[in-house]
Amino acid sequence: MTTGTKPEIRQNAHTKGDQIMSAVNTLKAKVMNAYSESVREGNMSTAHGLLTLLRLGKISLGLSDAAYKIECMLEAIGCKITYSRYNCIATAYLTPEV
Repeated sequence: MTTGTKPEIRQNAHTKGDQIMSAVNTLKAKVMNAYSESVREGNMSTAHGLLTLLRLGKISLGLSDAAYKIECMLEAIGCKITYSRYNCIATAYLTPEV
């Protein structure tokens, strides 16, 4: 009986991993759409920040107007954002917010 439950556990774990990867891929697609929208609007500094996020998987944002715009866009998309101890630097990650 124990051998019958082990494949089910592995299958469920594999399915959960697929769900996480699917969520990350959806998030990447949303960030790419935000990037192309920023380029169309002519906000090159915002577009550069979004491209850096796609390339590195995380980006540190300061207190500039472009950083604030990126932070608002990523918050609306659903990226995980953490703040430094003194709230002057926000770090956005290319992982879904839990």
